[in-house]
Parts: sequence; C-alpha cells; structure tokens
Amino acid sequence: MKRYIFICSGLVIFMLYMSTASATQYSGLDGWLDLISDFITDFWAFFDTDVPEFVIRFYAWAIEWITLLKLKLEIQSIQFAWLVAKQILENFQVGSRIVSAASALPVDMQSALLDMRIFDGFNLIINAYVARYVMRFI
Repeated sequence: MKRYIFICSGLVIFMLYMSTASATQYSGLDGWLDLISDFITDFWAFFDTDVPEFVIRFYAWAIEWITLLKLKLEIQSIQFAWLVAKQILENFQVGSRIVSAASALPVDMQSALLDMRIFDGFNLIINAYVARYVMRFI
C-alpha cells in the first residue's frame, strides 16, 4: 500500500512538473485534465509507436552490419585463398611445365596453338581449378 501511494504521489509530482515545463499553458482544472490526457497519450504513443520503431531500426542496423561483416570476411577469404593458390602454382611450376610440354610439339603445331592462345587458356583453367580447390578448404 505504501508503494502504491509513493508511486501515485511521484506521478502527480511529475505531472505537475510537466505542466510547468511544457510549452502549452494548462490552467485550472480543465488544464490539469488536459495535461493528464496529453501525458497518457504521450505515454501510450511511446510504448505503442516509439519502442517498436526503435526495435525495427535496431534490427535493420544489426542485419546491415552483419551483412557487411559477412561480405568483408568473404572478400578477405577469397584474397587469402588466391594467395595460397598462387603459392601452390609457383611451387609446382605450372607455367614452366606447360612451356616444356609445348616445346615437345612440332614447330608448326606449336605456333598454331600459340596463335590461338591455347597455352594461356590452359594455364588459366589450371589456375582456376587450383583456386577452387583451395577455396573449398576455407
């Protein structure tokens, strides 16, 4: 019972304080009832409108932040995978092996394949397969 009286008296003091701090001048009993009505309306609007909008904005911000974080992590992992794949290709000396295999071909066949850029395409395909293999680990 004492808590109820304390809460009610605190609410009345708060409302009286609000009547002196607001831009609208409330006077008399009608003004005090308008103050109470406005306070209840604002209180209800806070929980009915402001809090749900805040929650929605917070979730939108969180989803945006998580999405950007995920994209940044994916970009970093792709860059890391490419560095690892490039190191593997350098260790296996894929480019030099393609050149040595191409030198075993006859000269006219070698020049035709070189004009069609078959060796560059084959090197690109091998690079792509090695990069895909490394990215499966990440």
